[in-house]
Amino acid sequence: MQKIVANLWFDGRVEEALEFYTSLLPDSRVLNTVHYGEVGPGAPDQIMFADFELAGQQFTIVNGNTFFKPNAAFSLCINCDDQAEIDRLWDSLTTNGGAESVGGWLTDRFGVSWQISAPQLHEMLASEDAAAVARVTAAFMKMKKLDIAELERAFTMAKPKPTRHAPQEVNEYLAQQAPQFREILEQLREIIVRVAPQATQRVSYKIPIFRLQKDFVAISAAKKHCGLHTMSKAVPLAMKDELKAAGIWISGTTLHIKSGQDLPIALIEKALRARLAELP
Repeated sequence: MQKIVANLWFDGRVEEALEFYTSLLPDSRVLNTVHYGEVGPGAPDQIMFADFELAGQQFTIVNGNTFFKPNAAFSLCINCDDQAEIDRLWDSLTTNGGAESVGGWLTDRFGVSWQISAPQLHEMLASEDAAAVARVTAAFMKMKKLDIAELERAFTMAKPKPTRHAPQEVNEYLAQQAPQFREILEQLREIIVRVAPQATQRVSYKIPIFRLQKDFVAISAAKKHCGLHTMSKAVPLAMKDELKAAGIWISGTTLHIKSGQDLPIALIEKALRARLAELP
């Protein structure tokens, strides 16, 4: 048993929070729930407290009442692997009622405060170069979401690299990717076209999107993996055990495929057909 466990005070919406939090990171799951009986501030059969793991670390939600309110004096800090993870978590946590703050801080839809950070920032702030530390501090205090490349430029005083031309077509997007990711994305596109040959293809929000009557699925490349965005919460959830066994981890509606991983074609087709069945 974990020696020290952070307890998060809630006033309802516990089931929603558990589903959301355990979708954010690998190695996350609900461990245990305990419900109110006839005595207590909560209604019978309402969750009293719930234990869950987030990235292997245990937390507890206490479903009390309005007596206590969460605030930014306590926050959960995630040290992200790369900018893609920062972007993904920032977008997930600030949507549906969340709010951006400054310096990598935010508040999620339940009022819980988070720091979406990176080891690089901590290393730069620990430098013995006082001038570099001052530049980095000034830079990140002006940011909402952290930009690792911009922080590194502030640290080294390097000039920004020329901005890469944003792709306008799917083929152009694929051509800009590293060979190992381009191969995965091309395979994914072939499978998507096979399952939904009538789907149109376009680049929107800087990634390839496939559309039928509405947006069907999307694909993307990050620093260490490719993503198949199912645009469905139900499909990944229903297939989570099969996907995990195939080495694919889930984050929200996205299936993450690592570089060098054999693509489980039949499983991807199954997910796509399940998504197709959801559309009108």
